[in-house]
Amino acid sequence: MTTVTLTENNNQKHIEIHVDDIIQIHLDESPTTGYRWEITELNTNDMRVISQDFKLHSNSGVGGGGKKMIQLKVLRKVSGRIKLENRQPWSGDVYKRFEISYS
Repeated sequence: MTTVTLTENNNQKHIEIHVDDIIQIHLDESPTTGYRWEITELNTNDMRVISQDFKLHSNSGVGGGGKKMIQLKVLRKVSGRIKLENRQPWSGDVYKRFEISYS
């Protein structure tokens, strides 16, 4: 079992996975603006969401920005992709996209 940590620097990249690997995705987020990271494509037969959390940056005050942290566990060794969008759910306005492919 390996833990793979991904950030915005990994956007549009490809990663190799193995059964029981943990994928951690850390992305900047400012939820008080209404823009939040949402998983828009994930094959739940291949991976399971273990947790989703948000932590303020240490120097941020109330309402400040921080990191969205998503943990996934690999259930099967297959090819696929994970897509996330930083968007306002009520308006459909997308600020950023994050996508990786895996095999």
